[in-house]
Amino acid sequence: MNIANITPIFYTLLPVTAILLALILGLLCKPKGLMLNLIQAFSAGILLAGIAVDLLPQLNFLHYSFSLSIAMLLGLILMLGLTKLNPICCANENKTSPLLPFVTAFALEFFINGVVIILAALASQFIAIITALSLSICCFVCGLTITTRFLSLHFATEKIILFIFLMTLLFPIGGILAYLFLLQLPSIWINDMIAFSIGILLYITTADLLISGLKPQSHWPKVMFYLGFLIILWIKANLGN
Repeated sequence: MNIANITPIFYTLLPVTAILLALILGLLCKPKGLMLNLIQAFSAGILLAGIAVDLLPQLNFLHYSFSLSIAMLLGLILMLGLTKLNPICCANENKTSPLLPFVTAFALEFFINGVVIILAALASQFIAIITALSLSICCFVCGLTITTRFLSLHFATEKIILFIFLMTLLFPIGGILAYLFLLQLPSIWINDMIAFSIGILLYITTADLLISGLKPQSHWPKVMFYLGFLIILWIKANLGN
């Protein structure tokens, strides 16, 4: 990525749009059941294919296996810590937990996702778009979870809208701060930052999207996962560079 290119910052607005759409639907009628699982499984296939065809090939793993492995594990540790704080992120179950850690965990998740979109852009514009779209689907489910939780606590509609809108601002804030940080980063660390983002994205793909998406005893989510994976391979082979 040309570090002077600010376009990826605008990609952080995609999950913002997804959450605001989830907010509207959550206030009107909450989507649930198999359809939501199909969306999650399809998104997991898209994100995993993006990691395989665009992110991993950027790394010179043969020569820098130790530092890249550490960077990936740091991404995993970050997500494990976040999941400890909020185990229902990207889940569609309506569980209860103390409100403060619930909100804090989602706020951190949104901020980190904004950072990850910028890190993905280090590899290519293509993977940045794929990452933003896949995270948007995950965040759509998160938006439904947050909206449902606030409704269950009988928050006024105006307060729910305002609070969730303010939370979505963490996506571009995370993206902008990551962009400014990358401007100061020595180029030798770029591969480590990509590996760090891979560690985060692999966790989101498997623990958040794929496990939730494949919960129903149905073959359709599995089919959607393969379709999501194959469509990215097809796009990359025919349109991507």
